[in-house]
Formats: sequence, C-alpha cells, structure tokens
Amino acid sequence: MIRAIGAYSLSECMEIMSELVFRAEKADEKKRNVVFCEDRLTLIAERAMTEKLGGSFRSYVTTYARALKTRGKVLSKQGSVMVIDGIVATLQKEGRLCRFVHGVPRGTAKSLYETIAQLAASAVDEEMLEESARLLEDGVLKDKVKDIAAIYTEYRKFLRENAYVDESGYLALLPGYLKSSGALCGADVYFLCYGSFTAQAIKTVKAAFEAADNVTGIFCYGKEDFYTGAAWNAFLRAAEEYGEKPQTVFAGTPLSGEAEILREGLFDPVSFSRGRKKYETDAIRLFEAEDKNDEAEKAAAAIRKCMAEDPSVRYRDFAVLTSDVKGYTLAFKKAFSEYGIPYFLDEKRSLKSHPLSAFLLACFETVRTGFLPENVDALLQNPFFGDADDYRNYLLKFANYRGGAKKEIRSFARENGGEGEEESDDRVNYSDKNGASYDTEDLKSKRGHLLSLLAPIAKQASGKDYCAAVREILRLSSASEKLKELCGRVKDVALKEYLGQIENTLDRVLTEAETLLGGREMTVSEFENVLSDGLDATEISLIPVKSDAVFVGDINESRIEKVRVLFAVGMDESVPKNTSDTALISDREIEKLAEVKAKMEPTVAEVNLRGREAA
Repeated sequence: MIRAIGAYSLSECMEIMSELVFRAEKADEKKRNVVFCEDRLTLIAERAMTEKLGGSFRSYVTTYARALKTRGKVLSKQGSVMVIDGIVATLQKEGRLCRFVHGVPRGTAKSLYETIAQLAASAVDEEMLEESARLLEDGVLKDKVKDIAAIYTEYRKFLRENAYVDESGYLALLPGYLKSSGALCGADVYFLCYGSFTAQAIKTVKAAFEAADNVTGIFCYGKEDFYTGAAWNAFLRAAEEYGEKPQTVFAGTPLSGEAEILREGLFDPVSFSRGRKKYETDAIRLFEAEDKNDEAEKAAAAIRKCMAEDPSVRYRDFAVLTSDVKGYTLAFKKAFSEYGIPYFLDEKRSLKSHPLSAFLLACFETVRTGFLPENVDALLQNPFFGDADDYRNYLLKFANYRGGAKKEIRSFARENGGEGEEESDDRVNYSDKNGASYDTEDLKSKRGHLLSLLAPIAKQASGKDYCAAVREILRLSSASEKLKELCGRVKDVALKEYLGQIENTLDRVLTEAETLLGGREMTVSEFENVLSDGLDATEISLIPVKSDAVFVGDINESRIEKVRVLFAVGMDESVPKNTSDTALISDREIEKLAEVKAKMEPTVAEVNLRGREAA
C-alpha cells in the first residue's frame, strides 16, 4: 500500500507518524517501521516516537545517509571542495576555461561543488551538461556552462580513478542498496515532512515502494497558497510512475481559536480584515522595541515573569525564533545572562571562523604577501601566537613596511644614544621619547618565535609538505595547550563546545588534504585558498548541553516541537527571509538550461517559496 497524508503543521505530522507506528507495532509484534526524514528533524521525530511507544527495538528514525552501509571510500564535502580547487587551478594552467581564468577566489570552489552537487541531485551528468553547452547560444551562459562541464568531467574522473564516492554519489547508491540488501523487507516505511524531493531522492522513494510492505508519505500540506505541495506532488507522481494509485488522506484538523486565524492569514494580512469577526484573546501579544537589545530584554523579562507566576513552567517550554540568528546572538546572550536564563542557540559554525583556523590562515597569508605589516599584525593579535603587544608596538614604530618583521631588532643605544652613551649589545631595556618601554630581549624572542612559526612554509611545495607545515606550526605554537587555556576562560558553554571540537576536526581535514593533495605541486597562495575553502566547507553543529533551556533558532531553518510560549522577534518586512539569486547559475539561466535538456532543481524562487512554507 502506498499512501500520502497531509497535515497542517510539523507537530501534527509528528503525532500522525507516531500514532501509525504505534498501531503497526500493536497489530503485528514482528512489524518493523523505518522513518526517513531530514537530519534536522531526527531528534524531534525520535522524541515523538519514544513518547508514544515508550521505546522500541523494531522502529527507528533514520536519514538517507545513515541508512546506507558501504565499504567504499567516501569523500567529505570539504574533501570535494579541495579537489575542485585543484582541478580549477590545473584547467586554468592548461587554458581550458573560458570564464574562470584568473585564480580561484576564496569561496569559488565551494560554490562550484554546490552547483555540481545540485546537478547530480537533479540527475544531470557531465555528458548532458556538455551537450547543453553545445546547444546554447554563444554568450556568457554558454561559456559558464562549458567551464562547469569541464570541471564536472574532471571531478567525476578523479572520483572514478581513485575509487571515491562523494556525498552525492554516496546517496545515489541508496536505491540499489535498499533493493538488494533486504533492509526494508517486511517493513513499513515513512517519508516524514520532506519539503521537496530531488530527482535522486525520488529514486530512493521508488526503491522503498519496491522493497517495503507499505510506504507512507507524511507532509505539511494544506489548501492555502503558502503550502507549495512540492514533496506531496512529487510523491504522488512517483507512485503513479511505479504503477500504483496511492491513497490520499488529509488527516490534519484545523487548529483552534487564534492559532487557526494566524495560520490562515500567514503572508496574507488582508485576510485579517476581510469580513472576519474580531477575535479577542490574551494569548497573542505584540511588542514594539527600540532595537535588538530591547527586544531580547523584553523576551527575557517575560520569561522570568511567566516562570514566577507558574512554578510548573520550565525553560524548555519557551522558544525564540528570528530570521537573523547571528544578528540577535549578542543581544540574547547579554539579556539571558543578566536574567540567569539557560538557553541554546541552534546554529552551525564554519570551522574557518575558529580562532585557530584564523591563526593558521594568517600564517600562510603573511608568507604569501611577503610580511605585509597588516598581515603580520593580524597574526600577532591572534591568541594562538601569544602575548605580543610590545612587539606589535615596536613593529608599528620601527618596522612598519613590507618585510620589516624579518629585520633584526634595532640596537636602541645607537638609535637614541644620549650624550656619553655607547652602543652595547648587553642593553636590555629602553624607553623612547614618548615613554614607551621596550625589552629588547623580549622583542628578539618574539621575532624568533614569529620566524620559526613561518619557516616551514615555502613559497612553493607539494600539498603533503604544506600539510606537514600546518602540523609543525601547531606544534611550535603549542596550539593544544593554548586551546585548553582558551576554553578554560570561556564561560559560554556552547562556545566552549565549539572551541573544543576543532582539534579532531582539523586533524581529519588535514589527513584528507594529505591524501588528496599529497603529490600536487602548488604555490603558497594556492594552498592557502585550498585550506581556506576546506575549512569553510567544514561546519560544526552545536548540540544542546542542557535539557531544560530556552531554544533560540532560525524561523526558516530550525525545527521545534510544540512549546507553551513562542517569541517571534525581528518581525519586519524581511520575514520570511528571501535568498538572493547570487548562485553561479541564476534562476533565469536555469530556465534556459531546462530548454536544452539540463533541468536543475531547485531554483532560488522555489527555495524562497519553501522557506515561506517552512516558516
């Protein structure tokens, strides 16, 4: 049996799923239930199932990636970015690119990987893209597509020759695995709350149709315009293509009272005044604030007041959603700290933003630029260099030019020798006319430390040698000890967790880089770009460290269970947030590609519509 169930909200979908799994287990003591959902929904789905079943060994929640068992070599996202970085550099040297002809600006390799992953998910291979390029009229788009096709071709060639499977290829193995492994044999399968299905994902759905006893799709879906119905419609089409007419059930029930009024009027303010009878309620309150700090202050005060009035309320009963988590982070950290409110910020942080990553990149940038003063100063300011304020002041006054930091420390006796004063190598302390005091031995020590840190970095070397240089810099700077000290000074638990995760993650990035780039000769600039893109592509997800805490998340990206009190902050014309069309291939270009066989999904417009639906 194949069926599609629509419900008004995420919470209802979870309740429907847990109820169906409960009934299936009760009806058949051997029945297995497998629930597929997005990674960000797994925790909520597991909680919903556990609350209903009280625990089970026969039913579980999984994702596409978790479900696949393979012994093949899997290339991570950051590994793919580093490989593409190298491919672009090689094609440039060979003169085979039309548009990407001058270097690889930071971030370009990551954008290229995401474009290639989007093509793969849309079932567009390199041959199809090359054919599309030939069919396009001469112009910017034709040149761009030819470049991407060339990079795509070399990337797939690299994967084949080195027996790697990247994230897209890894998921492409899932349909075959599900059919042949018996993993779904005799099971009921659920596809839960997907907003859409790519062409690649639909193959997994069809594999479930073939391998499982019953397949159910449960989606947020309704008659209002803000429901896109993308996943719902794709699921029904897949069932019909498989040759079975699916059951369609709208199991959702309208919300009650003011909640239903809000739901019906989402993104349609006119509906609130269109002949509607006024509904009086104290459950919805509007506040105006002067700025973000004032908004956070009002929310914190309201939480404290509510808890004082009702002892049964817990911090986990509150949630804060905003369209700009980064913009509100400092405001809520300040307000919640002042009110003593535990909280959890739902965000992913790039490894590149870590101070240790900044330190390593600053080392390479300093060598690349020939010790420019601003690059040297950025390196000396980093906590992983150590205390260097006096040395920075000295360089600013006496060596503020390219390469100045490499020069010997001045002999101050000669520079400022007073009447009757003689130059002496033993002189340690000196004060200039402005009263600034320098310890020459300390300055020499700092200079020696700087030069020793940067000595392992050559102007040109192999990828393996550059990775070894990074490891040597980490050793010389006592990075591990400094990291422990830094974590010890930080009071924010989430930040401490982020800071502490880098050692193992960085080691994995370097190990992968050594494998992928080992024999490739490159300049310091090329390796700096590869390292920067690899670190940027590596994201660290923070997990809640307390079970009883206020949740703060993104109104589009975060997924939360039902809460007693929800604060929606920053509610202005920017909500829902629209993604800008800044991709390598724009929506208009995607439409032109679709006319010549290569259909890419999703467009930015579709992403924005789904963002409205998710909000």
